[in-house]
Amino acid sequence: GWLATGGRDKMVKVWDMSTNRVKEIYCVQTIASVARVKWRPERRYHLATCSMMVDHNIYVWDVRRPFIPFATFEEHKDVTTGIVWRNQHDPYYLLSGSKDSTLYQHMFKDASRPGLCFGLFGDLAFAAKESLMT
Repeated sequence: GWLATGGRDKMVKVWDMSTNRVKEIYCVQTIASVARVKWRPERRYHLATCSMMVDHNIYVWDVRRPFIPFATFEEHKDVTTGIVWRNQHDPYYLLSGSKDSTLYQHMFKDASRPGLCFGLFGDLAFAAKESLMT
């Protein structure tokens, strides 16, 4: 009963469509206009996005923690034109095409993952660049 939308406002909004009154339940602020949004199979709160023009990366978001991507794929050298999960029951492989004339099969285990620490109740506990720690 959820619908995810994205656009030029650099927002991904998740709407609850299961009632008579459509209600926004989550909002993710991205760094660039959103061209594509795809729900991650078997993961209720995860979705993947790519940009319309400036940013070449693909981001996977946990809509419950919308301030930093859950995972990032950084292989493309030009605009990502399409994304799709390889199988509707497999959350570990994402396919993407780009204006750089490449088609990638991304394995989720190889995605860049931000080094963050979350508290017991899902709150961000600490985040810093490694170079700042020395």
